Amino acid sequence: MTEIERPAKLTQQQRRENSRRKLVNATIESLIELGYSQTSIQEVCNRAQLSKGALFRQFSSRTELMIATCAQIYKDLVTHYNKRFEKLGNSADPIKSGLILIRENFAHPKFQAAMELQVAARTDKALAEGISPILKNNHQAIVTLSVDLFPEYAKTYPDFESIISSVVLIFQGEVFESGLYRNVKEEGARMDFIERIVKAELLKN
Repeated sequence: MTEIERPAKLTQQQRRENSRRKLVNATIESLIELGYSQTSIQEVCNRAQLSKGALFRQFSSRTELMIATCAQIYKDLVTHYNKRFEKLGNSADPIKSGLILIRENFAHPKFQAAMELQVAARTDKALAEGISPILKNNHQAIVTLSVDLFPEYAKTYPDFESIISSVVLIFQGEVFESGLYRNVKEEGARMDFIERIVKAELLKN
């Protein structure tokens, strides 16, 4: 009779990382469902099924937890964006497909959680100082990915990065408005307008 193989015990570092990820995931879920003001330490602990003591062994404060959550959100979104953007090479219309992808990435539920943090940071200096570098790095990451994936446009058009930056900001602004007001017809018209402008610039040579 063979002995049943028991799963290897997790190391202390692995347990720490698991707890940290559970807490961050719980924070993201709460931000999406309840908003920043109602995402309390207790709410996060309840969702993660961990004690407050376990939380404070990972994060010294609620603010530190929120900053770590923001960093994880944007890391996940960039990974998601990169994986999908790499498939655009075979698209019949890569510019249009790229614009749709950027827009869809900002419509991701996790970005809604990020928006909650950005709005809260307007009146929370410590939170603002913590997430500002994350937002800057994320913005640049999307621009850099776009340059890497469309090198022919980036090389021939000197303002390529400015175009991508502008598109990113437009679609970020849409997310703010869509939370309270959404007009699908206007969104379609806006996308058509953006596509015309971008193509007119990138393909004019």
